[in-house]
Amino acid sequence: GNYTCKVESEAGNDSRTTEVIVIELPWPSTFVRASLVNDSISKSIVVNLTWTPNFDGNMPIERYTIQMKDSTLSDINEFSSLNDEIGWENKEDIIIQKNSTKTWNLLRGLRPFTTYSFRLSAWNQLGEGQVSAPSDKVTLPEEIPSGTVKSLTAIPRDSTSVFIEYTKPIESSINGQLIGYDINYALNYPNLNWKSIRVNSSTQSYILKDLMTWESYLISVSVVNNVGIGPASEIIKVRTLEGIPSRAPTIIQYDPLNSTAIIIKWHGPSSSYINGILNSFKIELIDLNRNITLYQEQQAKPIEFYQLIISNLKKYTNYSVRINCATKIGSGPWSSPMIYVQTL
Repeated sequence: GNYTCKVESEAGNDSRTTEVIVIELPWPSTFVRASLVNDSISKSIVVNLTWTPNFDGNMPIERYTIQMKDSTLSDINEFSSLNDEIGWENKEDIIIQKNSTKTWNLLRGLRPFTTYSFRLSAWNQLGEGQVSAPSDKVTLPEEIPSGTVKSLTAIPRDSTSVFIEYTKPIESSINGQLIGYDINYALNYPNLNWKSIRVNSSTQSYILKDLMTWESYLISVSVVNNVGIGPASEIIKVRTLEGIPSRAPTIIQYDPLNSTAIIIKWHGPSSSYINGILNSFKIELIDLNRNITLYQEQQAKPIEFYQLIISNLKKYTNYSVRINCATKIGSGPWSSPMIYVQTL
């Protein structure tokens, strides 16, 4: 207000009037509102916070401090006055240019599928004023998951199945309601042909079946919510266990050497039909005159063709010959058709 000082004396009278302004901290802003709007910069949904400035304390407002609270995680006792002060954190400061005012601000970088409340305080040269009442709550929409599952492992169970296990992603990276996972797998070939199996949100382990024997697979897992599929997790490799060969060796030569010996030459099946590591060959020789069966084994070697001379046979005798091959799991089918050879 205006204050006047009067002086009266024998020499004369005088007075001076001056204006005294009491300065104080700014009062809390009013009508704090939060709403969802489309942001042309981030191309996403953001929060538009609006407010009505209050008394500035007779000094210009220099900045506002906006606070936010994740209301999704409200305490159980939501009606407690103490609960109203828990969980608030500073979101950002807004600097006010000289001779200007500010009544709104776009808030970016918030988590999708999260409910927020906001409040703000004004600052002048004296300091920070009281914080405003909270805004109404606003919930951001879901977005595609940004996170992936953790601790993905894969262990072969047998020759055609793999056990997969993983842990749930960080909750804040789901960006919505978790509805399941996509288990992605592909044969580890140059041209990847990915396939996916969707499982529900409670599944954290799965047995992948009907795979190819003794093959290397690539596996990853993606998080799925109502909006879409998130990024694939790290890719891991796993190989199914060995099986038995699915094809027989091919006999390419069978001749008598003399009256008591024959020679047999063959090559094994191609690697795609061995279904493991080739371990050995078994040669079956049947004396058709006496109905006696003989067996001989030969260890596999890193060579293309094999040969075996079988001695101590009967002269002028007919023999049938066939061969199979084996991994450590077991033997595959016999060669066909049966071949016949007669000693001299």
